[in-house]
Amino acid sequence: MLILSGSNLSFMERELNDKQSPLYKRTTLKMKINKLPFDEAILFLQNYSNEDKMKFLCMFGEYPYYLSKIDNNLSFEDNVKHLLFNENSILLDVPKLVLSNSSREQGFYNSILLALAGKKKGLTEISTLMNEETTKVNKYIKTLIDAEIIIKKEMFNSQRQTYYYIVDPILRFYYKYLLKNIDKIDSIKILKQFQKIDILLILNGINTAVIIEDNWYKEHIKDGDASINMEYSAIKEALLHFDDLALTGGILYVNDVPAAMTIASYINDDTVDIHFEKCIGEYAAAGGYAAINQMHAEALKNVIYINREEDINIPGLRKAKESYHPKIMLKKYSAAEK
Repeated sequence: MLILSGSNLSFMERELNDKQSPLYKRTTLKMKINKLPFDEAILFLQNYSNEDKMKFLCMFGEYPYYLSKIDNNLSFEDNVKHLLFNENSILLDVPKLVLSNSSREQGFYNSILLALAGKKKGLTEISTLMNEETTKVNKYIKTLIDAEIIIKKEMFNSQRQTYYYIVDPILRFYYKYLLKNIDKIDSIKILKQFQKIDILLILNGINTAVIIEDNWYKEHIKDGDASINMEYSAIKEALLHFDDLALTGGILYVNDVPAAMTIASYINDDTVDIHFEKCIGEYAAAGGYAAINQMHAEALKNVIYINREEDINIPGLRKAKESYHPKIMLKKYSAAEK
């Protein structure tokens, strides 16, 4: 006898319902762990007042997994902070654990749940917001309904309408409130991975910056972008004449291993211009750019403004720079002789 247990939607769907799966149509029993009855759910909350019990059930629902994470030694408010606003919170990973291992499918489920986060919506409205065909969206909606993450309701007024809304309270809270602020929580987690930043003042630091740039160049030259060669030459030249150009900067370390570097210069006493930032390997994916940006800014003394320079019409770079909520964005003009 084989017992297959899991909460990842795409995995269970693939292993049990895909015609190519060896388990297709071979299951004898399917069991779903549902929400607990009210009288069983409150057994997790015996140390709390009736008012707090209602708060917990409104926040976490009658789901055994969520209720099992509650620390009875903490107040309701402290439990919420610990479980949802802590950088090490396991509940922040719930969408990824429940929905899909595939980044493509995860993105699709995210789009549906984001569309439903504010209010209930119908299939056509969700598909329009996602710019996808209704047949494709409907397939994923059915999976979410089967998993009891969203429910389908019919409303009768002047015309019959079908709409969906998120029933899982943690996912509803996550998509309505947390997701748009997740960078503030993630930034805490990211910064704890990075050990220190050394300001680029001595020869050893400059040599380390050269090594980081060489490694970054080797990682990206295969992309075939000619501008990478030009930038590489400019950075090597800047590091070679570091003192002559009155440059400053920093090296970011993880467990004493150099992970990222930045090169900057003072425009005046209170303004610094960031010329280059490079982060290598796995450290880039782990948030190295955000870390060196923040830690370098904190290391600069008596600086009020930091010029992040232009986005050179790269949408991703523009979005990243706008996420820092700049004090001012200067317009750039081109002049041409008639």
